[in-house]
Amino acid sequence: MKMDNIKELIQLMKDNHLKSLKVKDGDLEIELEAHSNYSNKVVESSSSPETNLEKSVPKDSKLIEIRSTQIGTFYTQPDEDSTDTFVKVGDKVTSGDQIGLIEIMKLFNVVRVDHSGVIEEILVTNGEPVEYDQVLMLLRTEEE
Repeated sequence: MKMDNIKELIQLMKDNHLKSLKVKDGDLEIELEAHSNYSNKVVESSSSPETNLEKSVPKDSKLIEIRSTQIGTFYTQPDEDSTDTFVKVGDKVTSGDQIGLIEIMKLFNVVRVDHSGVIEEILVTNGEPVEYDQVLMLLRTEEE
């Protein structure tokens, strides 16, 4: 792979606010990771009527919505042949743990959690298309 191709991949990451990128081309595999201020958008649950989650989320709860930072296809498994998932309901996660992948145009963006806690609910299935800012999972924080 030529340096110009690598520069194009880096620009693609910047343009799409990707945190990491993994590309395979035959025997060649390149993995890039951005060290920037971009992070998963994680917000406290609210009683907004725009979502169907407010019925299951008490107002005083410690639940945090883990939201998609881009459109694409969400994957709960490391690869299509795998039966393992990145996380399942009840799993304990710490800040920085990978909880899924979002694919857009054959490029995979790692989805990481920004808080520690326990996965309370997974709202999307493996291979499901997701929209920007869509809630992917609910996380119960450990902070009391």
